[in-house]
Amino acid sequence: MIPSSNRSTATASASPVVTARELAGELTKHAQTNEAERRLPGELIELLRKSGLIGLLVPRKLGGLGASIPEAIDAWQELVRADASTGWVMVVYSANVGIAAAHCTPEARSVLFPGLEIPIIAGMLAPMGKAVSTGNGYRGSGHFGFGSGIADANWTWSGMLVMEEGKPRTLPNGQPEVRVFLIPQREVQILDNWFVMGLKGTGSFDYLIADKYVAESFTFDRSTILPVEGGAIGHIGIIGMGCVGHSSIPLGIMQRALEEVAKIAKVKKRPGYSSVLANDPVFRHEFALKEALYQSACTQVRTVFGNAERKILDGHPLDPIDRQRFRQLVVWVHRVGEEVVLFCYRWAGTNALREPSDLGRCVRDMLAATQHMYVDPIGLVESGGTIIESYAGQDITAI
Repeated sequence: MIPSSNRSTATASASPVVTARELAGELTKHAQTNEAERRLPGELIELLRKSGLIGLLVPRKLGGLGASIPEAIDAWQELVRADASTGWVMVVYSANVGIAAAHCTPEARSVLFPGLEIPIIAGMLAPMGKAVSTGNGYRGSGHFGFGSGIADANWTWSGMLVMEEGKPRTLPNGQPEVRVFLIPQREVQILDNWFVMGLKGTGSFDYLIADKYVAESFTFDRSTILPVEGGAIGHIGIIGMGCVGHSSIPLGIMQRALEEVAKIAKVKKRPGYSSVLANDPVFRHEFALKEALYQSACTQVRTVFGNAERKILDGHPLDPIDRQRFRQLVVWVHRVGEEVVLFCYRWAGTNALREPSDLGRCVRDMLAATQHMYVDPIGLVESGGTIIESYAGQDITAI
């Protein structure tokens, strides 16, 4: 089930977005196969590995491309536009390994990145497992869900709630301590249980870890925003980079849906219409509004995360409103994505209903993406308080 060659080597000489765009035709060609197999086929994984894009956010000295966050967003959007399942997996792979490069210890880094090779890392960072401190490490177990792309990874990382005397151990800030465990993929049990209506090809299988000892040097604090390795990614942190990646997903799906309905509108004539849809004033009016929403979302995603990266590189820490903007944005852009994609579906009629349909797949993938925990409405509730106070003039750094 697992390919023997599952490391990525950064060989791309063009810009990441150009490399991603050049792969688009091949990714689209595999889209139906991905869905049928419920994961990316081996030949597609090999193509992505050789492209170098898995190392998109890894520093060049470790064999990666060292891309900026806006460059990563551009590349991710292109990959998602070609096929959302493939793009989703690549967001996971490249964000995961970029964060690992920033936060893992020098000892772990020497094992993960031998000879400038880029590892493929997948797993679930929510604390679905529990661990106890023992010796120079931890021993933990857990049943983890949504391990996107895990079947083709060579490392897993998993969130473990550290227990002490039967209850969660706390950090100095009073929050429960959650550590990320790096474990070779061959040492976890993958469950063949990914049966879903959208993002079918992501292979987001559950997996089990049973009574596994992990040296402390192969763990790190999930909440840290102080990277071992320099760069903006580490200072943004795991939650922040999750927001970056997930905010990129709707952009690619929206772009593809708009392209598909525009092609359909050029030739489709519905009963009661005097001409094809592309000539209908109501369709044109609505298309213009929805396309403006899409363009606004693209601009906002790049602006919020681009500004955050520049702030970090200028030597300034992110403040509470910066981080709450991340949470606000990731929920909002999914709301926009749902609105735009469903507009495209309604106007396409049965062209999007009958399978196979690229637009129909966009609908299913977009609706699946809205179910991620990052997109829960509670994100707006929590970010709203900080944003309200910023408008009211309160010093938000004291919140």
